[in-house]
Amino acid sequence: MVMPSRKTISTFLIQFTLVSLIIIETLIVTRLIMKFLQAGEQALFTKWFYSFSFKLIYPFWDSFPSRIVGTRYVLEVSSIFAMFMYAVAAFLIIFSALRLRGTARKSAAEKYL
Repeated sequence: MVMPSRKTISTFLIQFTLVSLIIIETLIVTRLIMKFLQAGEQALFTKWFYSFSFKLIYPFWDSFPSRIVGTRYVLEVSSIFAMFMYAVAAFLIIFSALRLRGTARKSAAEKYL
């Protein structure tokens, strides 16, 4: 049995992370747009989508209050914060994968250790 190389593993990890990030960010942006435009919460699709996408923003829910923009538009700041945190997590995973591959730059401090 042949073991995959570090480069193969890190490439898979980077691609998986980027695809996951794109899917997560797209779902959250869609939720933001639907909330902002006040999609009818009685509609079956809207109920399903809000409950599905809530699972993604649940860890960050109520970290910031929602804002009313103008007189009727709702802006979920917690969702924007969730997008930022998912992007930071993806950056850390990709950076770690690059370190595994050995292509990430070493910092000046690491050169002298």
